[in-house]
Amino acid sequence: MKNFKKILSAAFAAIIVAAGSMAVADAIKVTDPTDPRFNPDEFKFTDYKNPDELVVIYKKIFPIGTSKEFVDRVLVKAGGARCARSKTFEKLWSCRKPRNYNDWEGLGAPFSLIFDNKMRLLNINNGAEEIYPNSVTWKDLEEEYKKNLRTEKDHE
Repeated sequence: MKNFKKILSAAFAAIIVAAGSMAVADAIKVTDPTDPRFNPDEFKFTDYKNPDELVVIYKKIFPIGTSKEFVDRVLVKAGGARCARSKTFEKLWSCRKPRNYNDWEGLGAPFSLIFDNKMRLLNINNGAEEIYPNSVTWKDLEEEYKKNLRTEKDHE
């Protein structure tokens, strides 16, 4: 009977440890967007080691065509970025990451978002380059702007 109690106690202890381990594992934040447990509403820029890793994450979370509403929900509401529409380019939104990075260079680093007329994402510029080089880029916006200026001058 004593052995049975010892075995039963050991079994209960093992179950409790296993259940506790699973609870701790579930409590650990999932930062990989390919993991089904990833929650975009818990996105934080500081979850990622460097800007290069963040570009990979952007591509997974925000494919071309993502709604501005979803982009804002993740980057602004959850991530704490500040974004404002460009006064020059109506499709461009200039953003800044929160200034709370102790381990990244370029605190509060800028990035920009390019949307179409239906407010669907066309590109993200991480401060150095567009992450979707075959989509609409800064250069495209500048060319469109210059073309519109020439057209306005022709109508004067």
